[in-house]
Amino acid sequence: MLGNITLHQHQIEAIDAWFANNCRGIISMATGTGKTFTAIGALERLIQDQQKHVIFISAPYAHLVNQWQSSIKKYGLHVDVVLECHSKAAKWHEKAENALRKLRIGIFKRLIFLSTHNTLVGEKVNQLISSLPSNSEINLTIVADEVHGIGSEMRRENLSDAFNYRLGLSATPKRMYDEIGNRFLRYFFGDVIYEFSLCKAVNNINPDTQRTYLTPYYYYPIPCYLTDDEMRKYRILTEKIVKRVRNLDNITYADLEDDPEIRKLLFQRSKILKTSSSKYSALKYILNEIKSNGNVERTIVFCDEKLIDRVMEILQDEGVIAQKFVQELSYAERKHILKLFESGLIEVLVGIKMLDEGVDVPGVDKAIILSSSTNPREYIQRLGRVLRISPAKDYAYVYDVIVLPKLTGFEDNRVYKRILEVEFSRVEIMAQCAENLYEAIQVVNNIERGYIV
Repeated sequence: MLGNITLHQHQIEAIDAWFANNCRGIISMATGTGKTFTAIGALERLIQDQQKHVIFISAPYAHLVNQWQSSIKKYGLHVDVVLECHSKAAKWHEKAENALRKLRIGIFKRLIFLSTHNTLVGEKVNQLISSLPSNSEINLTIVADEVHGIGSEMRRENLSDAFNYRLGLSATPKRMYDEIGNRFLRYFFGDVIYEFSLCKAVNNINPDTQRTYLTPYYYYPIPCYLTDDEMRKYRILTEKIVKRVRNLDNITYADLEDDPEIRKLLFQRSKILKTSSSKYSALKYILNEIKSNGNVERTIVFCDEKLIDRVMEILQDEGVIAQKFVQELSYAERKHILKLFESGLIEVLVGIKMLDEGVDVPGVDKAIILSSSTNPREYIQRLGRVLRISPAKDYAYVYDVIVLPKLTGFEDNRVYKRILEVEFSRVEIMAQCAENLYEAIQVVNNIERGYIV
């Protein structure tokens, strides 16, 4: 037991692995398996040497920074100051400078600055770091939550290299189509030094609780079909992409991302799958399925911004009490909405991106994925949102709408194949740890056979 929290065996193993690697590396742990308390436990062990420590903990959004503040308090980590440093925290830079002055003259010994990723790489934080003595008097540590976000071009170019100790955290640390960003993460933080996968978390018993680390789940792929007009647009964009790629020699995935024209075409094409009008009928079908097996409470719906208004209308027509959970909400509004959701006064949350990373709603036991990108990190994180352990939750249920081309109307089988590859690859990843793995894969196999001529 460290602090006020009893760490599980896999968390202790992760901390040991980080120290064995000279306090550098990335810990990859499935969402809901305790990576936050793992990191805090690692910091507690680190600061026991009685030297001066300045620790920067970075997360993608301000509301996640606030969750770190709460977790540090709950853990009982003994430091002199825990200060939030981001645009929504009043006079944070002035307060940080004052804390560092007290550190230099010996009044303080241990400081934690909590920041967003953007603030971490901004001018003000870099000024704070530059103001520290260049000798070994003060140890400087970085903990990057959702560490993959640090690998973007802007962030990696502006991230200070002064940190003595470096810890990256993520359920999915690899950046898709960005080998440059992945190389930077390995260079800056180190390799993945410990992994606790989602499959291990849903299939292994935690000896401390006699339950699995994450909730076992059932996965249901729900097919819907592009309209003729959507299929025509998808084919036209595919032909433009193919033509553009043929004009580039030795094309790679990184080239696809770096070429602005291809990136634009890929985005437009993926948008067709994300926003197909056939998803509205699929949503109604799923709601009927959920109601026939119980009630619709504790459900999250993930959808595209172009679908969200119509989705809210459908939920209202079905008599469901639903609430949008979007970027425009203030922190206080989000907190209030989550409280109403946990109490059952709101039955369904409908989100675009805000529910993807870090939002803690353990009671949710159903997810409806209406829209998803081709990036495995996004849909794995969405799966993780519904798998957190909760006392009254034995299983979770995930309904994933997969978009398919119609069997007739076009002769371009290459286009059919591309759509099937995009959707089926997601199903295979999402189903691999499910209780009904065979059933879910059979749905895909049965569909695929229909496209084989």
